[in-house]
Amino acid sequence: MIAYAHLLIVFLTTAGVGFALVATQGWHGRYSLDGLDGVQKLHLHPTPRIGGVAVAAGLLTAWWVADLHVRQIIEPMLIAALPALAFGLAEDLTKRVGVLPRLMATMGSGVLAWHLTGVAMQDTGFAPLDWALQFTPFAVLFTAFAVGGVANAVNIIDGFNGLAAGVVVIMLGALAWMAHQVGDPEIAQTCLLLGICALGFVAINWP
Repeated sequence: MIAYAHLLIVFLTTAGVGFALVATQGWHGRYSLDGLDGVQKLHLHPTPRIGGVAVAAGLLTAWWVADLHVRQIIEPMLIAALPALAFGLAEDLTKRVGVLPRLMATMGSGVLAWHLTGVAMQDTGFAPLDWALQFTPFAVLFTAFAVGGVANAVNIIDGFNGLAAGVVVIMLGALAWMAHQVGDPEIAQTCLLLGICALGFVAINWP
């Protein structure tokens, strides 16, 4: 069972690193600040784009405070996320990484997750698709497509005063509750830790 102190540590790590990034923007703002142009830009002043650093710090902390069984779930997720994180940060800092390379990196994270865990999407509840997903190469490609799709769906609503992170908190909370209902405490704890990390990110993105 997760101790409340562990959840608080994860929350404070994400929020703390986020606040530090804002407080030190005078040092790194030349590379990290986002302008005011764009339909998703609601901020009134240039704002750091590198919130992924705060989220990564929170996720590493979640891995550190978790028990062994939950660590075994989080660890391959963190490793698999590295391509998406690297390309995302490169775009945030240089503004020169195109959409396609970032999409391919994110899908690559999905493939890497399968490689590390042996898990791919094979049960969607749609019989014709599930039949095709029994073929492993197709299942891996479909998993990569799904990972890229979800990541970009969240990215589309990023920039609206914590909306993206708030939606992620709701999704992870729902998954944690479902895992609890079906008697899977490790998945429930994993979702809670990740959700608290996202909540720490909300704390620095709310108006």
